[in-house]
Amino acid sequence: MSDWLAKARLKASSAASSAASALSSAASSVASAAASRLLAKYDVIDCGNSATPLQGGVHGLWMIAHARNTKTNQEVSIWTFDKRKYTSDPRYNKVQSYKSAVHTLFDIIRRDGSLMAKLIHPRVLKLVEPFEETAASFTVVTEPVVGSLHDVCGNVREFDLGVAEVLAGGVQLAQAIEFLHTAGLVHRGISPWTCVVAEDGSWKLGLGFVYAKTSVEADELRDAFNFPPHDANDGPPIHAQLAYTAPELAHPSQPNASTAAAAATPMQSLMDFGIDNTMGAVPSTVATPPDAAADIFSLGAVMFRALSSACKSQTTELISCKGNAATYRRMLLDAPNSTGGAGARLHELRNLLARSGSAMMNDANEPIFDLLSNALSQNPSSRPSAANLTRHPAFMRPETQALGMLDNLLAVETVPKVQFLQSLAGLLPAFNVRVKKSRVLPPLLDELRNANMQSIVLPLVLEVGQSLNSNDFSAAFRPHLASLCSNATGESLLLLCSNVPRLQNILTDQAMAQYLIPLLVRGCSESDVRVHVEVLKHIPGIFSTQRSNYAHLQMLLPQVKRLALETTAASVRVNALKTIASVMPHLSKEEMDGIIAMLGAIADHDRSSATALCVAGVLEAASKSGGIERECLSTLPLLITLLANKSLSLSQFETLLSLVNGSIQRVSNARRKELKEQADVQRTISQSGGMNTTSSFGSMPQPALGATMTAGMGAADPFAPAMPSGAPVGFGTAAYAGGIGMPSRAAPIAGGQASTGLPSAGGHGGFRISQSADPFAPVTSSGAPVGFGTTTYAGGIGMPSQAAPSARGQASTGLPSAGDQLANLLGNNNTLM
Repeated sequence: MSDWLAKARLKASSAASSAASALSSAASSVASAAASRLLAKYDVIDCGNSATPLQGGVHGLWMIAHARNTKTNQEVSIWTFDKRKYTSDPRYNKVQSYKSAVHTLFDIIRRDGSLMAKLIHPRVLKLVEPFEETAASFTVVTEPVVGSLHDVCGNVREFDLGVAEVLAGGVQLAQAIEFLHTAGLVHRGISPWTCVVAEDGSWKLGLGFVYAKTSVEADELRDAFNFPPHDANDGPPIHAQLAYTAPELAHPSQPNASTAAAAATPMQSLMDFGIDNTMGAVPSTVATPPDAAADIFSLGAVMFRALSSACKSQTTELISCKGNAATYRRMLLDAPNSTGGAGARLHELRNLLARSGSAMMNDANEPIFDLLSNALSQNPSSRPSAANLTRHPAFMRPETQALGMLDNLLAVETVPKVQFLQSLAGLLPAFNVRVKKSRVLPPLLDELRNANMQSIVLPLVLEVGQSLNSNDFSAAFRPHLASLCSNATGESLLLLCSNVPRLQNILTDQAMAQYLIPLLVRGCSESDVRVHVEVLKHIPGIFSTQRSNYAHLQMLLPQVKRLALETTAASVRVNALKTIASVMPHLSKEEMDGIIAMLGAIADHDRSSATALCVAGVLEAASKSGGIERECLSTLPLLITLLANKSLSLSQFETLLSLVNGSIQRVSNARRKELKEQADVQRTISQSGGMNTTSSFGSMPQPALGATMTAGMGAADPFAPAMPSGAPVGFGTAAYAGGIGMPSRAAPIAGGQASTGLPSAGGHGGFRISQSADPFAPVTSSGAPVGFGTTTYAGGIGMPSQAAPSARGQASTGLPSAGDQLANLLGNNNTLM
C-alpha cells in the first residue's frame, strides 16, 4: 500500500471507534454466523480520523473501516450497514409506515449487493468478499479505499484535492458510466457518497447501485424519485439524493396545476445562466423514462462538488436542497441566477477557478466551465454521451492525461512511454504534493526496475522528491535506492553521483550512511572519469554539514587519495586535491602527515600549474589545522619548493608567493609570541631569586633516601635532555638539572656528582647539591616559586652548557664561577631575552 495512505490512516479516534463498534456488534450477533466468520478473518486497523467516521454508499449509510487479513496480510476496506439504527427505533414497532420504509430500505440495499457482484470493471469498486447479511447488519469487504468522494472533499479528512486531479477523476467516472451504459444499465444514484477514491488515487463507482435499472425493465423504484415539498426527515432514506438527481427523474410527490402548466416552457442549458431570462422547468407528474443522460447530469453535479473543494469554496453543492423538491425547483429551475441559485453558483465556481488555479491550469477554466454547463443542461438531449464526455477538451488536457497514463505506465509500449516521460517534468508543477506522492511517484519508482528507463525516470523521481517530506520520500525511495546504488552502471551511476546533493537533502541520516556513502565509494572505484569528477565535486558538500561523521570520512579518504595519486586525468587530480583540502580540519595528526608526504610525491610527478596550486591549497589547509611546528617542518618547506615550478604564470606565482609569505608571517608571529612568553617567565623567576627554597621544599614530595635520579629528564640515561628553555614553571612541568634554558647533555661525572651546567652549588646564586645519600636527589632552586606543581633539580635555573667529567667528581658547571657572576646573569633580563 502506498506510503501516503498509510500515513493518512491514523489510529481510530474516540469518535471513530463507533464504526469499529458497529463492526464488532455485527460480528457478535447471534444470527450472524456467516458474517462472524467473515469478520473474524480481518483485523480493523482504522475507522477514520475525525468525529465523523468514513461514510459511503447511498446517503452515506455505510461505515467504512480499513482492515487487514489476519492470514494473508491483505489490506481491505470493510463496509458495514447497521440495521439496528432503524430497527431499534421505537417507531419501528409502533408506526407501520416507518417499519415499511425500513424494509424497503433493506430491500434496496440487498439489490445493491446483487448488482455489485456482477459488475467487473477497473472503474467499479472490486468486491473481495460477497455481501453478508445478519440480523444486525449488512457487511461487505472491498478493495482498500481512502474513502468516499464525500469524505475526501473535506467532510471527514483533509485531502487537498487539486483541479488536475478532479479532472482526472472525472474522466475515470465517465469511463465507468460509459461501461454501464454500454451494458444497458443506468445508475441513477451517482453522488459523492457513491463514488470512492481508491488507495492508488483513482476514482471509481462504489456501493450505491440501489436505484440502477436497465432501460427495458420496469421501474420498480419509481417512488424513490417522488420527493416531498419539504426538507427530508430523519426516517429511512428511501429516496434518491435529490441534489444530484437529474431534473427529468425528479418530480414532486404531490403534483399540482402550476407544475403541469410549466411543461410548455422551453428547456435551456446552464450555460445560459448569464442571460437575463427565466429557466423553464421540466415538470411532470410522471418522471421522464430514465436514460443515460441522467447519469451525465449527476456526474456534472459531482464534479461541481469536487472542484469547489479544490478551489476551497464555501459552497459545497450545486443544489443545496436537503431533499426538498420546492427548494430544488427554485434553485435549478425557477430562479437559477438569483443569489444561491445553481446558475449563480456555477459562475461563482468559474471565478474561483480563475483566481485559485495554478498558472499552468489557467487556460483550463473555460473548458471546465463548458464541460459542466453541457453536463448540467436541463435538456437531456443536450447533454453529451459518456463516450463523448471522455473526449471533452477539459479531459484531454496534458495534466489530466498524464495521471491516466501514470495509472497504467507499466503496460504502455516503450516508444510512447519514453515520449511521455520526457514530457512529464514540465507537467509536475500542475500537481499538488499529495498527488505527486500518491499518483506520480509510485509508478515512477516501479519503472526504475527497468534498467533501460533509469536514465529517464531517475531525474523525475528526484524532482518529485524535492517537493516531498524527506522522511516520506526516503521511505518510498529506499527499497529502490538500495538496488540502484548496488547495481547502477554507466549513465545511471553517473546520474546518481551527479544528484548527490538532491539525495543528501531528501534522505535521512541513516539512509545516507547506508546507501549514499557506499555509492560514493563505488563511484571512486569506477573507471569512468566523469563519475570520478562528480563524486569528488560533492564530497566536500557532505562534510560541510553536521550529518557526516568520521566513519564516513574513513570510508572515502583512501579512495580520494588513490585517485589523487594514480589518476591520469587532470580534472580528477584537481578535484581530489580540492576534496582533501576541504576535509583537512577533520583529520588526525597522522593522517595529515601522510597526506603531506603524498603531496610531495604528487608535486614531483605532476609539474602542472593547476596541480601546484591545488597542492598549495592543501598545504595551506594543513598549516591552519596542524599548528606551527608542522608548518615550519613540513608544509612551509614544500610550499617554498612550489615557487620553482616552471609552469606557473605570473599571477599563479604571485598567488603561491602570497601563501608562502602568509605562512612565514604566521610562523614569525607565533614564534615571537612564544619567545616573549619565555622571556617573561625567566624574568619572573629571576625577580624571585631570594626565596628560601630549603625551608619551602620540605612540603614538597621528596624522593626516597638513596634513590637514584639522573640529571636531565629523570631517565636512567645520564644524557637525557634537559627541559626546553622557556617552559613556564608551575604548570604541570618538571625542571631538570641544567635549569630552564637551552637543552644540554650532561655527561657522567666521576664520583657520581650531578653535572648541572651551572656554577657550583657553593656559589652565591643560592644553589646547592642535596646532601642526601643520592647525589642526584632533586632540590629546589632558590629562585623558583614553591608550590606550582613543578620539580627543580640540582643545578637550579640558568644557562645550559656541555659539562665535562670532573677528575675530582665535583659538578662541572661550564661557567667561569658560581658566585656573583651567576646572580648578575640571572638578574640581567636583557641577556636572557
